[in-house]
Amino acid sequence: MRIWLITVGEPLPIGGGSPRLMRAGMLGRRLREAGHEVVWWSSRFDYAAKVQRKGPGYHDTEAGRVILLDGTSYSRNVSLARLRNHRQIAKHFTLLAAGQSRPDLIIASYPTIELAQAAVAYGRRQNVPVIIDVRDLWPDIFLDILPTWAHGGGRVALAPLYRAKRNVMRDATAIFAANEDFLKWALAAGERTRSGLDGVYPLAYERANYSRAAIERAEAGWVEFGLRKEHKIACFFGNLSTQILDLNTVFEAARYLKVECPTARIVLCGDNGQLERLRKLAVDLPVVLPGWVDGPQIQTLMARSVVGLLPYRNRWDFVGHMPNKPIEYLAGGLPVVSGLAGSLGELLVKERCGLVYEEGDPRALADALIRFFEKSGVSTNMSKNAVEVFETRFSADVVYNSYIEASKRIAIAMRQPDAGAAPE
Repeated sequence: MRIWLITVGEPLPIGGGSPRLMRAGMLGRRLREAGHEVVWWSSRFDYAAKVQRKGPGYHDTEAGRVILLDGTSYSRNVSLARLRNHRQIAKHFTLLAAGQSRPDLIIASYPTIELAQAAVAYGRRQNVPVIIDVRDLWPDIFLDILPTWAHGGGRVALAPLYRAKRNVMRDATAIFAANEDFLKWALAAGERTRSGLDGVYPLAYERANYSRAAIERAEAGWVEFGLRKEHKIACFFGNLSTQILDLNTVFEAARYLKVECPTARIVLCGDNGQLERLRKLAVDLPVVLPGWVDGPQIQTLMARSVVGLLPYRNRWDFVGHMPNKPIEYLAGGLPVVSGLAGSLGELLVKERCGLVYEEGDPRALADALIRFFEKSGVSTNMSKNAVEVFETRFSADVVYNSYIEASKRIAIAMRQPDAGAAPE
């Protein structure tokens, strides 16, 4: 089959380096290995690095042919320039798609809203089934950045995006989602009931194999950052946004660790335009802020670490979600220390693969970390549980093989007269 993947914002296997493939990349590679033709529509603008990718607009990769869509640059995630970028890449997709061979199936990520809408519109014109893969709850979460008194005006301003959301969910052939809450949200938005075509496929992770040279370079880099073998490390990888993370609690917990556990280190990898400010806050604290790191650096740091830290805020859109970061930690055999309640907290407690502290309580966070740092038996047992949970529920082979089989059944079912029936 010829399959289009439409996803922006993920690392792309172009331009060298050691990018970690995520949901679309892992799907694309597995589809190609199964003999399918894959076209991956993405963005020329690198959302993480905030730079335009150089070079041609087409790249043949292990995850399929990558086609880069053009849109304006922006420096702030919350900005009119970003919304303009989304409109532009959707328009560019519509223009370029008309000249491409018609696919048998489209899998389009949501968000972005505009690109998902363009994908559904193409599918309706060309009679191609479209799966909408719900990753985040746009535009609903946009109201979170506004004060409560401004929500009414915000809804009015966002009315076009709400209409687009409804149209995307209503007109999609099927809806896949990363968790049950996201699927229920999408079905309600499209005013549709769940069919046998819709499904939940959690985020997943696959362990990477890097060259010995790449691992050695990464190890040397951590030594340069002052990490030694005797250090007890809690690691984090991701966007260091204070809208997402409760970083104040992390820094306050570090003050306790400095006195009570001198070998402790909290390593926060990533950036969000405020790295230098955070580094000033970390002066004289056992907190290391290396900035963005690559795959070998992540792998070697997890191997050095005792726990994976997840200081997410308990936002309404996070509580029912299983983010990709804890899954990555579990894959590395790391227990998780989390301030996020809901689905993740329940998993950690039930499966005994981590501890939950109350958001905003630095004493509780420090105590949880010290428990792992000073009690090797607790760490060892929970590490074993972490690996088992990952292998049975969140490994890329388990999740994406099932995802791909469901996608193929949908493509086949849509060729039949009774397309709405659940495939056997």
